[in-house]
Amino acid sequence: MSLIVLALIVTGVIFVRRQLFRSRAMAFGRQQARALESLAASFPTEHSSALAMNDDEEFVYQAQGVSLTETRRGARRSRRTLGALTFRVAPGVFATGGAGGSVSPPPPEHMTAIDQGYAVFSNQRVVFVGAMHTREWAFSKMLGATPFQSSGVLMAVSNRQKMSGIVPTHPGGLSPWVAFQIAQHVAEHGVEAAKQQIADAIKDAHAQVDFIKSHLWATRSSVEQFQRQQARAATATPATPATGSPSGGDRSESAVPDGRSGPGSPATIDVVGESFHPESMATLRKYFRSKGKSEHIVEAELRCDPDNPHSPSGKAVAVYIRDMLVGHIPEAIAPKVFDQVDAEGGTLMMGSRLWLDSPRAKPNKSSVVVFLDSRLSI
Repeated sequence: MSLIVLALIVTGVIFVRRQLFRSRAMAFGRQQARALESLAASFPTEHSSALAMNDDEEFVYQAQGVSLTETRRGARRSRRTLGALTFRVAPGVFATGGAGGSVSPPPPEHMTAIDQGYAVFSNQRVVFVGAMHTREWAFSKMLGATPFQSSGVLMAVSNRQKMSGIVPTHPGGLSPWVAFQIAQHVAEHGVEAAKQQIADAIKDAHAQVDFIKSHLWATRSSVEQFQRQQARAATATPATPATGSPSGGDRSESAVPDGRSGPGSPATIDVVGESFHPESMATLRKYFRSKGKSEHIVEAELRCDPDNPHSPSGKAVAVYIRDMLVGHIPEAIAPKVFDQVDAEGGTLMMGSRLWLDSPRAKPNKSSVVVFLDSRLSI
């Protein structure tokens, strides 16, 4: 009898948690649909009253009530190591001897909200204006972007070492992640294509709300699977541009901005041979303080590797992250990449997406994807 009661309690807890998730997800989906419909009714707005636009700059969206978030280190704390002996040599005087000592390891980095204000999205940049800080992320210097806390966006640019981004401080308005994707779409494909993207996103948002409403036991994974099905259906129709999900995004469907690799060029290069470098991946997990199944937008260094014995062409290109070898450019395109990297002095820093799988995963699917820009074409 006690087992039956326990099972009923567990089932009840799971059911309540699922209903809380469904309630929050449907509320967020409806709110994003309303924000998209409001944007579609007036898109494109001629200008932003909050920020002067350049002559060839197209205003896209202004997000109110957002926070600027950046990586910050915590307080440094000192501690004594074992093996030391402290003894009194005189009244009030103590000495320490032995193998011990005082160490002060560097504190971990974490994302911290440092200011509040508003953000302006255009086809050239994202600008945050707050009470104490301003930040600009120019698309021409963009290395990559990733969703943060579902509705926020973190961006990596070549003129700034650390990741930073924007997160909403209260519900209402278009999420910064969706606004960023629309701004990127305007930059890459123009206003008319972005209008179609917004219309498709409105349909997707309503479809996702209907899916959650009709599935009493809906989970985050089932909603993400439905999102992937929507994305595949959208890309199967050439007339309908693929859009980002209004409810966030996952690794497989995240839109990676490019906008600078010529017509017909791929936006990314999938690195190969990551499985041959488990030590590098283990070190990177430790560096990023990751337990696995985490995504990181980082700089990757492409190095010419002409002495690689496994390259039939003799023009292998190795990929390094934080000076650790993580893989190589595929041999099919390595000679063309080699020639371009060689012209740059033998090395080239590019943006990349690093996916760190769980250290216990068999097989381990840690991977690296390099973002292309105007310096490298395939």
